[in-house]
Amino acid sequence: MAESEALIFLEESNIQIFKYFQFMGVVFNSCLCFDLYSTYKEPFYPIDRRIKRYVSAGVIGAFVMSYLADTILLKDQDFYD
Repeated sequence: MAESEALIFLEESNIQIFKYFQFMGVVFNSCLCFDLYSTYKEPFYPIDRRIKRYVSAGVIGAFVMSYLADTILLKDQDFYD
């Protein structure tokens, strides 16, 4: 692998990682809003049962959203000449 190819690979991987964690933040903020609503409706329901769902929804949701962003929106190669 040439040096220019390695630099392009590093840039693309940084973009993918940034995109994944950005979508994970969006999903976790949505979970926070849902948790506030759930706590308002049932204030004495234990939070330990809900946290497992939020973490799995965050990881899976961010993966799905980053995959869909690559297939539907612009690809990373569109930014390179």
